[in-house]
Amino acid sequence: MWTTAGIVSFVTYGLTRLATNPEHAWRAWLVILSLCLVMGGHIIQLWNLYFKARKQAKQQLTKNEEELVTLKSSTDQ
Repeated sequence: MWTTAGIVSFVTYGLTRLATNPEHAWRAWLVILSLCLVMGGHIIQLWNLYFKARKQAKQQLTKNEEELVTLKSSTDQ
């Protein structure tokens, strides 16, 4: 949490310094755009990991059900 607060305050301070001169205000927008791109990439990565884990859990459930059926049929004999 403190790391996030430090990053936000550092970026805010940097953006304030960049935006004080109107000729260099585009730099502040460039920083904001790059941060948005990084966060967008992070969200996509998290979604990818989530869906892979969900697919793997479904496959594991199917495998466990098949093993359970095999175990029941072997004990019935």
